[in-house]
Amino acid sequence: MQRCFIALELDPDESQQLVASVEPIKRASRADKPRWLDVGSLHITLKFLGSVASERVTALAPALAQALVDYSPWQSHWAGFGGLPRRSKAHVLVAVLRDDEGLARGLWQAVDEVSARFGFPPETRDFKPHATLARFRTSVDVRPYLSLAQVPSAGVDLANVVLYQSTLAPGGARYTALERFPLRGS
Repeated sequence: MQRCFIALELDPDESQQLVASVEPIKRASRADKPRWLDVGSLHITLKFLGSVASERVTALAPALAQALVDYSPWQSHWAGFGGLPRRSKAHVLVAVLRDDEGLARGLWQAVDEVSARFGFPPETRDFKPHATLARFRTSVDVRPYLSLAQVPSAGVDLANVVLYQSTLAPGGARYTALERFPLRGS
């Protein structure tokens, strides 16, 4: 069994800019003891699969590739920072991705539908495209921190969906790309 999820991959340079932009929040939030994610761990989750047998992952991959064949890469921007489940009682600090044209939502729906055909329960929560930046041990009111940083103005290039394996470790989860699905459009 392996713990897996499907996500939009973020460009390493763009991730580095995003991490650099939250330095003021890092300094101000030290008392809340957030656990910050590494630059290489940033992504936009489309579907959490949970603990999955290798055979299911192997079977899902070609169907996922087929479901994504019509999707093209696109560029978006960060809308701002937020907290989930809500800003006043957040367990995670996030960078929110703009999805004005619904491209991320459409991709999320396609991934959810193909995953459901392989026995993964359909998502019941609304999709809010975001990259998790930090996790808190207890709920934290992040509202005082949100105005301290400016999101990078450069675009966010979204060109790959990745099937990741997540390995839990004392310092935080480590993510390994099992399969990459470039968005090429048809």
